[in-house]
Amino acid sequence: MKRILLVSLISISIFAACKTAIIKTQTIEIKDFDATGYILDIGGGGEGVIGQLKTNQVIAIDLYKSELESAPDGPFLKIVMDATDLKFLDNTFENATIFYTMMYIPAEKHEKVFSELYRTLKPGTLLRIWDVNLPARTDNPNKKSIMYPFRFKLPTKSIRTAYGVRLAKNEIQNADYYTRIAEKAGFKVANMINQDQSFYLELQKYPLLPIPSIIDTLRQIIDKEGIKVAINAYQQLKQNRPNDFVFTRKGLEKLCTNLYVDGKIKESLEIAILIIKDFNLDEETTNSYGIEYLNDGKVNEAIEILQLNTLKFPQSANTFNSLGNAYIKSGNKILAIKNFEEALKLDPQNQVANQMLEQLKSGN
Repeated sequence: MKRILLVSLISISIFAACKTAIIKTQTIEIKDFDATGYILDIGGGGEGVIGQLKTNQVIAIDLYKSELESAPDGPFLKIVMDATDLKFLDNTFENATIFYTMMYIPAEKHEKVFSELYRTLKPGTLLRIWDVNLPARTDNPNKKSIMYPFRFKLPTKSIRTAYGVRLAKNEIQNADYYTRIAEKAGFKVANMINQDQSFYLELQKYPLLPIPSIIDTLRQIIDKEGIKVAINAYQQLKQNRPNDFVFTRKGLEKLCTNLYVDGKIKESLEIAILIIKDFNLDEETTNSYGIEYLNDGKVNEAIEILQLNTLKFPQSANTFNSLGNAYIKSGNKILAIKNFEEALKLDPQNQVANQMLEQLKSGN
């Protein structure tokens, strides 16, 4: 748990008795920096230095509610959130900061923190990190923890505090250490400043080449090798190369429409079924797919989708109503009656099924 400790003679004596190394007070100038848009501040509780510096641009997150409650006013928003599981969409933020927080996050979680930040930052933006050079226990067998007293000089005020933290388990956690992890996630170093027992690091998420949509690749395969080969390729690529293509329902729906317009009805149907299965569409959406084919006169294709819907949602009377209507249009009176009877069995008050059965059985 993150602990912010005020320096005093009492706290120093306590730490000394507990085999804690005490570093001399460091004065760190925290300059204002240009930033457009919102700033995601990791570990923004406690003193909330970034929140005080950039105020209403800051969205501060912290794992502990108490840390956020004790932080000064300033941030636009304070959210209890785990930095290893950010609840933000990809490419959301134009800036991110981590102010003397990484030392409190277990080393085994560092890679996840950087990968989450890389995901949520927009290409080309900066991640700014202030932290300490944290020694390893293996290099300091007589010490268990360390205390870093600080005086932070902001443009309009000074803040005195101290951070007490356990020594790193296996290796020194310094700017080089974090650089290695950040580069593994995809960042590149834009600036690095070492100052006494601390460092300041700027990491940039470099612009990436646009990731191609899977639909162009699928269309090429469909035209050259057929729909079955294309669907198999889709499944293999999604499993083995998920980061090399954009796999979206919207993209596949566009492909489905284009195939239909081009007269490739069978191929269009197979893509529609792929969407239904791969994105686990609900009953209503699946039904709408079938009705679209039905309204356009593609009865057999509609029946195939509506049959799939009855298999996915066997307790829904509506799915059997729709399939019954499709069989009426196909001229298959027997199967139409069978499906309306099933709908009535599931919902005895089903007026549509009752009316259709009366008409079908009376011969009207």
